[in-house]
Amino acid sequence: MEGIAALGLDTSQLLVEVGIDPKDLDDPDARISRAKAARVWQEAARRSGDPDMGLHVAERIQPRAFHVVLYLAMSSRTLREGIGRILRYQRLFGTASRLALEERQSDGFIRLEFGTDEIPLTRHQAEQIAVQLLKYCRWITEEEFDFLEVHFDHPAPDDTSEHSRIFRCPVYFDAEVAGLLLSGRDLDRPSMHADERLARAHEQFAAESLRELGLPAFAREVEASLIPVLEMGQLDLRSAAVRLRMSPRTLQRRLTEEGTSYREVVDRLRQRVTMRHLSRNGPPIDEVAYLAGFSDSSAFYRAFKRWTGKTPSEYRARSAAG
Repeated sequence: MEGIAALGLDTSQLLVEVGIDPKDLDDPDARISRAKAARVWQEAARRSGDPDMGLHVAERIQPRAFHVVLYLAMSSRTLREGIGRILRYQRLFGTASRLALEERQSDGFIRLEFGTDEIPLTRHQAEQIAVQLLKYCRWITEEEFDFLEVHFDHPAPDDTSEHSRIFRCPVYFDAEVAGLLLSGRDLDRPSMHADERLARAHEQFAAESLRELGLPAFAREVEASLIPVLEMGQLDLRSAAVRLRMSPRTLQRRLTEEGTSYREVVDRLRQRVTMRHLSRNGPPIDEVAYLAGFSDSSAFYRAFKRWTGKTPSEYRARSAAG
């Protein structure tokens, strides 16, 4: 909205007309629906009459750390490490788009997955995100460099001169995969704001914030595939990948992109099943361990102690007394 306002538009009126309370933008934890966000961009583009509004909005926004994930990227040792952390915690920004980093020989391709089939991102949103990523990469490293290539999956506009001016590299449209190609040399540039102590503090806060959001979409899909086989203890990564018809590497990568891991999904499911069965009139504790997919009681007791700080017997007794 800051960038749109810089184009001379009345952002408060625009927000109200698409059904967003301007006060919601003062809350860093507020969430705006994809549909409403898309309508903001569509209406702003109509009012501005600017065919390259997304590019020009991004040009007018100065990079700054307004979110814990950006602080985390800044305090990382290198741009590559910072991008990796952005990928891990990107769900804290929202779910309208998703980034992934693919190794391409010595270079890196930041894959951009925009919107959904039901609510695709507008061309202006996609182009704004690409310019913002370039500006943040330069800001973190305090170096002036460009992407090697830029790929958009939307059709080319009539005039692409602004894309050439801003990106200063080949820009491809109607691409099979949208993304940004960076050289390995640029990815390995040091962050000028690196601080390992701050990075650890920022990561702890980001991890806590992510847990508060609950399970993302693919993690829920993985969990659903585990429930029928939980009691049989078939919880290894390879078996889960076979059930989901993908490779173990792909399964783990997609969970990493959502800010979690296979181990965390399994642990969270076991904990929830355990707490449900450990009620006052629930089955014996050894049976609870079996129902939660533990192969032996000692592993179950260690996990439960880690979850609650108590033994299962202590927890059940306290629940009965309460």
